[in-house]
Amino acid sequence: MTTRRSFLVAASTAVAMGQGRAPVMGSGAYAYEAHHDWPQLPAGTHRFGNTHGIVMDRQGRVIIAHTVHKDSQSADAIAMFDPDGKFIKSWGAEMRG
Repeated sequence: MTTRRSFLVAASTAVAMGQGRAPVMGSGAYAYEAHHDWPQLPAGTHRFGNTHGIVMDRQGRVIIAHTVHKDSQSADAIAMFDPDGKFIKSWGAEMRG
């Protein structure tokens, strides 16, 4: 097998093996899968910039603190979601950074 063909076979195998798998962040007891499409933001109003913190409250709701994207119609820097990723509410326009 030629070098070029070997490279193509190896690259296609790596792509095929990685499809459908969420990237894993951290290691050991602190390993988490990143599901970037999990939050269901209201259409056209909220856009996240960089995420600064994620916590889960006692009811299983997920609260995300983020930098508001420059194109976001909402200035809120805190967003709350139910365990399935459905948007509940947002607040914190005064914390926009």
